[in-house]
Amino acid sequence: MSDSVIAAMEAAVAADPDNPALREHLADLLLSAGRMDDAWTHATAGLGMAPANTKLLRVAADAGDATGRTDEAAGYRTLLNALEPQAGQASAPPPPPPPPPAATPTSPADESMPWDNDDTPSAPERARPIPAGGDVPDSVDDLLDMWEDNDAPPEPTVG
Repeated sequence: MSDSVIAAMEAAVAADPDNPALREHLADLLLSAGRMDDAWTHATAGLGMAPANTKLLRVAADAGDATGRTDEAAGYRTLLNALEPQAGQASAPPPPPPPPPAATPTSPADESMPWDNDDTPSAPERARPIPAGGDVPDSVDDLLDMWEDNDAPPEPTVG
């Protein structure tokens, strides 16, 4: 990792030391750069603000192991495994998403589908606010009163 990126992140953390997201990113960069003591310092400081942050727990555990803080590292790994039971197991990366469907040529028959209805309002018309005095209830009680006036739909027949 570039020292200039790490220096920029260190400056960001110095400007906002109570931001656990910045500390998480910096600790991860420091771990990747082999600066284990610094990674430990920022990971544990970040965990003081966000104790359930799994990335910080992982960095603290790895940096702790690398710097001889094996008891603390084991504790962080225990917390990590409690929050992410799969974290202790090696797993394959998720499969890539399927490719989008191929475009099919359109025919005149495709242009007019049965669900196309010229009476359907366009998106801007559907998004209009309901005018004052409309049928929108003002409270939960009003909503329940509106529902009391309607018969319940019949139960579907099963079987």
